Amino acid sequence: MGFSKDELVHIADQSRLNLTEDASDKFVKDVRDILNFTAKIQEINTDGVKPTTNGNANHSRMRKDAAVKWDKQKEALNHAPEHDGEHFVVPPIMD
Repeated sequence: MGFSKDELVHIADQSRLNLTEDASDKFVKDVRDILNFTAKIQEINTDGVKPTTNGNANHSRMRKDAAVKWDKQKEALNHAPEHDGEHFVVPPIMD
């Protein structure tokens, strides 16, 4: 599959990118490799393969988002190194 340096220069110009000669050569090679790989993938016979948006057939196993009364605040605070009776006390991270 073809991709020329002129096409890369045009894209770089449109994107306001300044590419060195070495970078241009590298990107042309990389884009050609990507296009060749894409063409190779297009050759795969997918007849009879059911379309999917992802390969994971599992459905969400997360719990429902429901409000729950949590009455273990005192217990949690008892395990904290420092607290003020209602909240954890932590060192400040900004001045």
